[in-house]
Amino acid sequence: MLTRTLFALLFVTALQVFGQKPSDDFSGTWKTEDGIIINVVRTGGQFQGWVTDKKIIVLKELSYTKGAWRGTLINPKKGITAPCEAIKLDAQITFIVRKGPYQKKIHWTKVK
Repeated sequence: MLTRTLFALLFVTALQVFGQKPSDDFSGTWKTEDGIIINVVRTGGQFQGWVTDKKIIVLKELSYTKGAWRGTLINPKKGITAPCEAIKLDAQITFIVRKGPYQKKIHWTKVK
């Protein structure tokens, strides 16, 4: 009984700490794992992102739907477009990208 209670308490706490919120703000300048600088802005209820020095769109239509931040990530070098879920924790965004049966996590770090 004590184990179940502790597990339930831990689960509820994790949801509150790590849960996504519609008030999350992804605006700003971010650096990818490859060192590329991305500028993200809010347009209406969605966020868009592009490579700063090349004006190439890499994130589009990121919006809060069904309890999560969902949008599309684009890899212009490979010509790949894939749906994603974004999780923001402090100064980092983790994108969970799914393409067919495959899944990949991509991390961006806040620059300013």
